[in-house]
Amino acid sequence: MQYIVLIIKKIVMAIAMLYTVNLIVSSTGIIIPINVLSISFVAILGLPAVIGLTVLEQLM
Repeated sequence: MQYIVLIIKKIVMAIAMLYTVNLIVSSTGIIIPINVLSISFVAILGLPAVIGLTVLEQLM
């Protein structure tokens, strides 16, 4: 039961992180799509994944 709660916390925090980054960098025209793949990357890797997704979005 504790593992399920931990996984749900990580998923909610990943969604919140992506939404916050989208709010901050939206003035520059960079928008990271919030989908299952990006949420899972951020839930597993944390802040480095957010930075990586931002860089990838800017390069594309």
